[in-house]
Amino acid sequence: MKIAEIEESENSHNSSGSNDEYSKKQANSIAPPIPSSPSKKENASSDEEMENSAKISYFKLYSFADSLDTIMIAVGAIAAAASGVSFPILIILFGNLIDAFGKESGTSKLLDEVARISLLLIYLATGSGFSSSLRVICWTISSERQTWRIRNSYLKSILRQEIALFDKDGNTGKVIGRLSVDTALIQLSIGEQMGLFIQSFAWFIGGYVIAFYQGWLLTLIMISSIPPLLIASVVMFRVQNKFSLREQAAYGEAANIVEQTISSIRTVVSFNGEKKAVDSYNQNLKIAESKSRRQEFGKGLSSGVAISFIYFGWALGVWYGGRLILNSGYTGGKVVNIILSVLTSSFALGQMSPCLSAFSEGKAIKR
Repeated sequence: MKIAEIEESENSHNSSGSNDEYSKKQANSIAPPIPSSPSKKENASSDEEMENSAKISYFKLYSFADSLDTIMIAVGAIAAAASGVSFPILIILFGNLIDAFGKESGTSKLLDEVARISLLLIYLATGSGFSSSLRVICWTISSERQTWRIRNSYLKSILRQEIALFDKDGNTGKVIGRLSVDTALIQLSIGEQMGLFIQSFAWFIGGYVIAFYQGWLLTLIMISSIPPLLIASVVMFRVQNKFSLREQAAYGEAANIVEQTISSIRTVVSFNGEKKAVDSYNQNLKIAESKSRRQEFGKGLSSGVAISFIYFGWALGVWYGGRLILNSGYTGGKVVNIILSVLTSSFALGQMSPCLSAFSEGKAIKR
């Protein structure tokens, strides 16, 4: 009897132990995988993958444009170029006004010349206002129409996928993020930023054409202040492009964690996984914050360097322009024309940097 009782107790103990093991396995199978915080190697590999595979051709973004969008893009480009050329024309009129103040000795002649220049300024203001408004209208409406088609096509493509695609860890959050965030970046890069880029480019070219026409010698002297501006713009563009990709990747992972946790919140709470989910979410937010901080630091530093060299260029132009007035027959209006043309064209070059950053963000949409 004792032996039988012992065997029976051992069997019951083994069966209870096996039941405990089975219950643990079943609990582990039911418990959802709480997203873990990414390691440094995973971050580095994801950054490299994001930078290498996330870029597409910029003009590929316009593949959803129809004939009406193409017409609006063409009209918007012409309007943007006209708006950009208006700034160099304003500089010419300003230089003529300075020469009129210095040359015209009679009161009637001075007033007639000032009235003529004022009338030209009114014409220029009217044309510039019309072209600027047309630029914004055409590029904004065209980008909105194209973005609507992109969102519609993307949603239809997602709905045609198999259900197994959404069962994978993190896919649902990525789908939602792309539908909202990525399409907004595309709209920004193919819309008003492109119009602003064309306007700044026309301003840049027109300013240098006027500067060389007015006086090539002073223009060449003033150009010596341009390379630092170019270097600052290139550095700012590369820094923004690099850290923008990594920031988007980190925010995407954080969004995936939130989506997974909320979609299975009951199971997460039942297995006390809230703290792990919050820690993983905070880890990704810290990564995104670090990338954003570096991006803004580089942007601020390059902007400060650019502004400093603009003032250095002013000092150089005024000093050498005074010598040319005394020795080479330059007029005060011509010197001011050249200085303003070169420096404002450099400013237009700096305005193109945020546009290039928007283009890089639009191309950084992973397909």
